Amino acid sequence: MFKIANRRHSLLPIFLTFVLLLFSSGCENDPSVNDTPSNALSQNQTSTNTEESNSSNDLSANATTNTTSPLSPESSGTEDLLHLDNDTDLSEKPDYNTETDAVMFVHGFNSSSKTWKDMISGMKDKSINNVFTIDLPERGVRISITKQAQFLEEHMVSITQKGFTRIHLIAHSMGGLVCREYLRIRKTKSAKIPNLVTIGTPNHGIGVKTGITEVVTAETPTIQMLPGSRFLEQLENQGPIDKTKVTCLWSKKDEVIIPYSSAILSWANNKEFPGLRHCELPDDSKVIEYVINILKNTQ
Repeated sequence: MFKIANRRHSLLPIFLTFVLLLFSSGCENDPSVNDTPSNALSQNQTSTNTEESNSSNDLSANATTNTTSPLSPESSGTEDLLHLDNDTDLSEKPDYNTETDAVMFVHGFNSSSKTWKDMISGMKDKSINNVFTIDLPERGVRISITKQAQFLEEHMVSITQKGFTRIHLIAHSMGGLVCREYLRIRKTKSAKIPNLVTIGTPNHGIGVKTGITEVVTAETPTIQMLPGSRFLEQLENQGPIDKTKVTCLWSKKDEVIIPYSSAILSWANNKEFPGLRHCELPDDSKVIEYVINILKNTQ
């Protein structure tokens, strides 16, 4: 019986990986656009349309990055996780400082910077420039979330070296966990992080809580995103992030984050967007408007 149980445990990460890849394949809406190299960080500005790539950590300027992102099913959670703040006044104010502020977008599992095409376009229409995207190594599939967070930190340092002192983080799906881990472990704090906006992020894990995390200790995203994993416990122990406002955007129609309460943090500002599926969240005009207004209301 013990052998059978262990065999089931060993097969679960494989099953979760398959499900994640299945959902992810439906999130890439623009196959005609090639992925940026996984070691590149792209800057998207209205005045730039060139590419620079000099080393594995170089910046590349590129005005066309985007599309959608992924993740996958079930996690446990209860309604008492809900901490809603849907009545926040987000009327536009010009508080986004184009001299000091920048935005970093982080995609999810088995995705790319193409996730952000519509949101970047919406921001440019509102004169929010200094927008950066990143392509995580191996599309975020096989590298541990902690190593992905370290990769993110390298590029955050590159942005601060350009003179930006405040960087807002916007993340979809697993990208939200990458950002939370970055904020937990980062060694360089030369830039302030006023906002972290997570969109359909499995903050409490994917799937049903089992004993697998006690048996399988591999540091891969599919293991780390299981409820009860040591990785998620470390994030839970972190709690609220000092001097960073965290906003979680979610939908009851999200077919990947099940139950939807996994996308909600009790200590954060949580906003529901009814009727949107997982891959629709970053592209929706109301979501884009809400994120823009968060940036414009940052003090």
